[in-house]
Amino acid sequence: MAALKLTINGEPWTLRYVQPRSVKGDSGRCDYEKRRISLRNTEQGIERLDTLFHELFEARLPDLDHGVKDELAALFAKATWWALME
Repeated sequence: MAALKLTINGEPWTLRYVQPRSVKGDSGRCDYEKRRISLRNTEQGIERLDTLFHELFEARLPDLDHGVKDELAALFAKATWWALME
């Protein structure tokens, strides 16, 4: 799948899927220096959405408490999954 170009905080970012080894055991990774979000290509469904939202929050709101990012990502993932599957 091709990478997606995004603008976050007025800066160009890239969103891409990678092999699990590229994120070193994590579901996703946010690289501030390269302005790149990498998501493990093996996740599917609601787990993929959860990771996507978490990493987007990480890129946009790096100072936000990690637990809050987890909570918001899970909330957005569940609501999005529900909306798409109805």
